[in-house]
Amino acid sequence: MIKQLVPEKVCLSCRGCCRFSEPASLWSPTLLSEEIQELVSRKVPPLLISQDKKIRLLDGKGEGEYVCPFLETSENTCKIYAFRPLECQLYPFLLNRKDGSIYLALDPQCPYASEHLQSDTLKKYARYLSKTLTSSLCIWSIRRNPHILQTYPGVLDLLKIEV
Repeated sequence: MIKQLVPEKVCLSCRGCCRFSEPASLWSPTLLSEEIQELVSRKVPPLLISQDKKIRLLDGKGEGEYVCPFLETSENTCKIYAFRPLECQLYPFLLNRKDGSIYLALDPQCPYASEHLQSDTLKKYARYLSKTLTSSLCIWSIRRNPHILQTYPGVLDLLKIEV
């Protein structure tokens, strides 16, 4: 489990994550093969996982709103927090594919991230993530799951990651 940057109270009050503007959003978490096995073993219905190994979003209550099926909207909490996917653990950081390279990137749409962009805390955390993601186990998993590497528009590429 990856330690979190955004304080829980701040994260739970935001209501920005886990909500999407389209049903097949690029931003919907992509799952590692081992995460799919974990979810299925925990009796998560396979229809909540798309063919392209992404979490299948559900119609939200608002116009043009789609939500993660694991989001408890009334509390703004995650039903699978203890075993949530790597992409969810990383956010507001992402693995971004750009020009044939992989970067640890930051989504500036996260209010906490944009507010702390120049902070030592964020820089230190980015180094921690870089070290974690370049561990032999993480590299092995990423290589086995190349579909997890996507190109995200509008993110800030921070550090190049060698996988």
